[in-house]
Amino acid sequence: MKKINLEDGTEARGVRKVEISSQRIYLYNFGFDKNVSFASIVYIPYATTHDIDRLKANLTTVAVNPTDYLNAPAGATHFRFINAIGVVSDFIYNDATKTYEPSNGALNELSNTTYGAYNALNTAYAGENLDVLLPVGTVMTADVSVLHCIGIEFFQEVNGNYYKFSSGNCLMIDNVF
Repeated sequence: MKKINLEDGTEARGVRKVEISSQRIYLYNFGFDKNVSFASIVYIPYATTHDIDRLKANLTTVAVNPTDYLNAPAGATHFRFINAIGVVSDFIYNDATKTYEPSNGALNELSNTTYGAYNALNTAYAGENLDVLLPVGTVMTADVSVLHCIGIEFFQEVNGNYYKFSSGNCLMIDNVF
């Protein structure tokens, strides 16, 4: 975010705008855990797409043998994919309050998440097609960006219950539109 902030050459130091909408490139492939990257855990081929009105994003994975395409933590029995989108507004400095505020507070932080099915690590994975949607009728503006995040979670199944691992899970920003 500091790099994005430094790109604003129109304002003085300390009051520069944070224009994510014009500097989206800095967020591509951003990992939310500096110790675990999506690319080091998931080798399953995937594709992501989004629609023109920026309200829907899709994650499609292919059929594979999970043990050959996932770097799962020891003891994990299952995994599931995460497909999420979230809206982030540009931010401007408000001199009256001495704080940064979203330029579009109505859309900022609008989000949704879709979780894939629990898939066993020791059986063939059929692939998935996960859509995630924002509310129909929402109109995106030029001062907001939609972050498309994809991730994976690992679980251990015990007596029909799935217990999420605290390690090996990861999430990254795949695209910003």
